[in-house]
Amino acid sequence: MNNQEYQWEIDLIIGRYGYLNLSFEQAEHIYKYEKENLIYSEKHFFSIWEDDDYQFWIFKHFLTGEQLVEYKNEDKKMQGVGQRA
Repeated sequence: MNNQEYQWEIDLIIGRYGYLNLSFEQAEHIYKYEKENLIYSEKHFFSIWEDDDYQFWIFKHFLTGEQLVEYKNEDKKMQGVGQRA
């Protein structure tokens, strides 16, 4: 991957998490997390709840307190989508 493609990937993450106003470095952490999360194993895997907990645990290492609150609020909104019928 060249520098332009890498910058494009980081810009996509910054856009996807626009409500957090991520710095470039924070977006890089998310990029690395997402790449690691693509590794497949038939033997070891997380349930959806474990995956959410793990993602929050990772994110709390580089997000500010305010960003974590916003992240959790957005996560709660997204979990509510599609549950009303």
